[in-house]
Amino acid sequence: MSNPAIPKVDITWLLGFIESYIASGTRLNIGETMQIGWMLVRIEEGRAGALRLTEPDMKSFPVNFIDSVDRTLVHLRNQNDVVRSLSPAIDPHFPSLRQSAVVHVNYKHATSVSLKRKVAEGASSGWVITDTEDSAGLRDPARFLTTSLYQCKRVHRTVCS
Repeated sequence: MSNPAIPKVDITWLLGFIESYIASGTRLNIGETMQIGWMLVRIEEGRAGALRLTEPDMKSFPVNFIDSVDRTLVHLRNQNDVVRSLSPAIDPHFPSLRQSAVVHVNYKHATSVSLKRKVAEGASSGWVITDTEDSAGLRDPARFLTTSLYQCKRVHRTVCS
């Protein structure tokens, strides 16, 4: 972690999470991935045979993993804070960046979007992103497409953060 804005409590949580994961008897193997929040991290070999976590650079497609977990922790903090701000309180149900979202064909250029989430099923995160200014198109399935959350985040950071 190199971002000084990441709270120490989040770093401590991540280390405790990994320690409890290993203490439960789960083996971490080089090349495997695990989900932390919505982010997918990959386990790689570090110095002196230690393991390290890497995260997607959120720029490349296919996914390029980089030696960092800064973005993972920042997203986890942001998403948890949003969920905790809701009333009544609910538990977070993180999608995976491997899952898909249904998006309006104009979501990248829309001046106003609406985000709704249905129940996630299989490869679908349940997220639907619409262009609020295309009221006629909201009823036209041809005006929507499916994209991965990774692609959505990579392309349009303000909508899919």
